[in-house]
Amino acid sequence: MFRFGIFTQEQYLKLGRAKQACAPPIAYRLLDVGDRPSEDQVRAFEDISYWMRTSNGTFRTTFRDRFREVDEAALRWMQKLFSPGAEIRVEDRAVSHGLTSKEWAERVFQSFPNARFEASDVLLDLYEISREEAAYVLEPSGRAIQYVKSPFAVSLVDQAEPRRYPVNWVVARWAKRRFEALRLGTDWIEAAERQGWRVRKIPFAHPEARELARRNSRFEIRVRSVFDITAEGSDVIRTMNILNSSYFSGQELTKAVNAIFQSMRPGGLWIAGRTLEEDLSNHVSLLRRGDGVWEVVERIGRGWELERLALGAA
Repeated sequence: MFRFGIFTQEQYLKLGRAKQACAPPIAYRLLDVGDRPSEDQVRAFEDISYWMRTSNGTFRTTFRDRFREVDEAALRWMQKLFSPGAEIRVEDRAVSHGLTSKEWAERVFQSFPNARFEASDVLLDLYEISREEAAYVLEPSGRAIQYVKSPFAVSLVDQAEPRRYPVNWVVARWAKRRFEALRLGTDWIEAAERQGWRVRKIPFAHPEARELARRNSRFEIRVRSVFDITAEGSDVIRTMNILNSSYFSGQELTKAVNAIFQSMRPGGLWIAGRTLEEDLSNHVSLLRRGDGVWEVVERIGRGWELERLALGAA
């Protein structure tokens, strides 16, 4: 058995792509929807993002209004802690493609028009290298995550191609070996161009988030890790669906928690939590930074599962 890929917007519309694991894979080049995308192009962007697996094996699953109750709780506490005219700094980290950041930022700006809002992630762009009829899609690090050559669009992430599609599985293994044989190294863009590959960037921030950044200079999308420290300090930081033991070791989690503490101004608010896959419920802790300690001011659901780690680290 095998399955063909979707390579054009016309194919996507014709086949009626659904959010199902058995649906035909879409070439990641369709993420490049331009500055004024149609509704269908935005839907294709969201569908690809929903199922795309990154090189470390994780998914970037998100959807509209995912954090509405979290946004409302955060804003309620922000209104208690800060005056409406305050020039507060808000960070949303590990935002995937940033749609939920855009939704939250619009609500923040209604209450705090002088706020500055930063949405960050370590993966905000992809790259396509192409030659003749074949193409690879790469992360900025140079890791290849998809091979595209009609009629196939196959994932190169380990174990991403199921064995129930043996032809796709074989194509993926062959394409991965072929890519490794290119030996592009760390300066992979220059090396790929020397070997005759065309290189282009594919934006991986949601088009609505990019549009907000264009029309409001107080909203910024940038690359940042959860381990980075914001030297100038922030008043509000959110870390949803990133700090958990599935992604990081205990030592790494402690490092990330310390980075958040050092990035937070005294009296600031940290929103940390996780969305359960089985029922999409949010379990969140809202913590306020004191003098060397965190104080839990509210919980949504059962609270953040690693809340005690944060309290102990502080």
